[in-house]
Amino acid sequence: MNLKITGKGLKITEGIQSHLDDKINKLFDDLDESTSIYILLCVEKSRHKAEITVKTKGHTAHATNETDDLYVSMDGVLKKIETHLKKIKERAQDLKIKSRSKAKSMMDV
Repeated sequence: MNLKITGKGLKITEGIQSHLDDKINKLFDDLDESTSIYILLCVEKSRHKAEITVKTKGHTAHATNETDDLYVSMDGVLKKIETHLKKIKERAQDLKIKSRSKAKSMMDV
């Protein structure tokens, strides 16, 4: 898994880096090595914005969160992307089940 963290208007400290590493390793332990995760952290006046893009085989997921606290923004965007990736995984499993049942019904005819 490739991870790239970029800061716009702030420096990526060890605390931010370790917080994101811990959260990502807990959330995305089942992703393979070809997965790329890009995180952009921005600070504009009192707004803290976190964006994440996850590129896997055949799918790209993107989420954004903006709050007054950087760590809350990071946690919120990770929760959003986790939900989005679960939906993608469920859709893929549903399509596999449908295609198997369709193939089986064609074999019965």
